[in-house]
Amino acid sequence: IGIICGLTYLVGYNFAAVVLFTGIFLIQNLRSPMSVTYVSDTVPCEILATALSIRSQISAFLTALIVIIIGALADNYGLGFALVSVSVMLGLTTPLYLNRNASE
Repeated sequence: IGIICGLTYLVGYNFAAVVLFTGIFLIQNLRSPMSVTYVSDTVPCEILATALSIRSQISAFLTALIVIIIGALADNYGLGFALVSVSVMLGLTTPLYLNRNASE
């Protein structure tokens, strides 16, 4: 969705880019409660608060890192390029995440 969002912005279809970006936002906000539930179900009750806090901190750190990258790229090359670049970067790193989960 991020790649298509960036491409539609580059082509000049701003309304489509806004709709697609809203889709990214909705998916993220639907996914977040599921990850909290997963952590709550898999972590012992004695350390649940700590585990949820660490999950929140990691999520905030990664979000801040991605926002910094998008901001730097948007300042230098434009918003459309920034969205496409970060989406491609995240897509290329996804197999590393999936590989990590497969080995557990």
